[in-house]
Order: sequence, then C-alpha cells, then structure tokens
Amino acid sequence: MNKFIVIAAVAAISFSSIFVLSASSAQAEETKGVQKAYENAKQYLDDLVTAKDENQADNVGLRVETFRQVLDLAKAEAKDFEFKLITVDKDETFEAWKKEVMDSLTKDMVFIDSQKELLSDIKSIDLAKVKKIAKNFKAWRDGEYMPLASQIQDFLLVKQEAKAVQTAQARLQKITTDIKNIKQPKITDSKDIKNFLDKSKTLINQAAELNKKALNIFTERYANSKDASSTDIIATSTIATSTVSLPIPNLATSSISISNSNSTSSPADAPVPSPIISIKDLVRSSLDKIKESYRGFVDISNLVRKLLK
Repeated sequence: MNKFIVIAAVAAISFSSIFVLSASSAQAEETKGVQKAYENAKQYLDDLVTAKDENQADNVGLRVETFRQVLDLAKAEAKDFEFKLITVDKDETFEAWKKEVMDSLTKDMVFIDSQKELLSDIKSIDLAKVKKIAKNFKAWRDGEYMPLASQIQDFLLVKQEAKAVQTAQARLQKITTDIKNIKQPKITDSKDIKNFLDKSKTLINQAAELNKKALNIFTERYANSKDASSTDIIATSTIATSTVSLPIPNLATSSISISNSNSTSSPADAPVPSPIISIKDLVRSSLDKIKESYRGFVDISNLVRKLLK
C-alpha cells in the first residue's frame, strides 16, 4: 500500500484524537472567565451594600465608580447572552422561548441603563443613596435577572454539547474509515483497536443520551408552554434554578395519602424522594463521556503507530 496514504491516515487519526480535547480546554477557560467576572460583580455589590456609613467625598466617589463598573459588567453579560442566542441555530421548539427571553434581556438592559442614570449627578449622591440603589439592584439581579441568566446558560450548554456529540460521532466515523483505508491486517484485524473503537462509540452514545435527557428536562420546564410570558419564564426559573425533580407526584390523583395521628404506616412505607437532577450536571457528565471517548482515539492513534513500526 502507498506509504503516503498510510501516513495521511495515521495523521488524520492523531488530529481527530487531540482536536476536541483542545477545544474543550478553551471552552473551559472561557467559562472560568465568565464565572470570574460574575463573582467579581457579586463581590462588588456585596461590598457596596454592606459599606460603612462614612460620608467622605472620596469614599462616595469610589463607591459610585465601583457601582458603574458593576452595571457595565451586567450589561455586557446581557449583551453577550443576546448575541449567543441570536447565533444559535434556529429550532422551532425553542423559538417562542427565545423571543420571550430576548424581550426580557432588552428590558433588563434598559433597567441597567436607568440605574446608571441615577448615578449621573455625583454631587447629589451620598453613601446612603449609593447603598440604597445598590441594594435594590442586587435584589433585582438575584430575584429576576440571575434566574433568567441560569436558564440561558442551560440552553446554551445543551446546544453546545449537542454539537460536541455530533462532532465526536463524525470523528469516530472518520477514524473508522481511516483505519480501513490502511488495509493492513495487523491494523484492520486488531482486537485492541476494535475494543477502543467500540468503547468510544459506547461513550459517545452515552453522552448523546445524557445531553438528550438535559434537553428534554429543559424543554419540559421552559419551552412547552407556547403562551408563557417573560414573567412566567422568570417565575418558573426562580422556583427551579436549573434543577428538576423526577417524577413529581400529582397530589390530586396520587395514591399517597397524608397520614394522621392514628396512622399505622411507618417511615419505611413512605415513597423515596426523587433525586434533583441538574441540567448543568447532565451536560457536564455528557462532556466527560466525550472527553473519555477522545482519549480512546488517542490510544488508537498510539496503537496504530506502534503496529506500523
């Protein structure tokens, strides 16, 4: 067989093996950066709300400037969410939800701008007023904005992971084809290579199922009601904060009865509470499976090189 074809096939296998691991690392770094910015904003807000009542001009000016930075971070975050939602591939299942969320983000940015306006006249502001504005903003952010942001993050994570699964499936197919193209029995008939391929395929299938479960939970919780308003979206998210209990018994039709003081039932007879399943945890588990499957690709690449020596 042409040696160039063999080298090309091995190189293709090696590239496929390391590509997603590098991409995953970059994605993790981006996530850390976003999380760090959020933690900083939260800390700034906490500091503003708990600031000592010392009405010194320099202190007030510093607090106002700090609060403006918090508002700038908050608006940049909302704009980033807006951009990412716009660039997500169209999916009719989520278009109504996306519209409501985008409308909410627009209102959120208007509100953030209104808070900056309150800080425009520095001469009329004392520390007590800065604290009051910051406290109201923090309550709004914690009670309204963050639940919505959590929803958006879940949606983006599920969609990104779906692409990661598709990429892994395509690369598995490409590696399988490349191995066949080498056309050497010690490669094509290798049980070790077959085992690595089978294991990677199983892991990718498991990753797909985990992400599908996360998508189903998200769809059921947020996207099933076509008539849901933005208020409903925020209220639902506030209750759940990206978690869902499966299944939730219908108390109206359930056979479970409320015990009274004469009840003979014991705690052991009570149903076991269903575990709380986090969408983020499901996506994280799915990504872990994908990473593990790519480590199998690396093992295949190393084994092929070894057998060709």
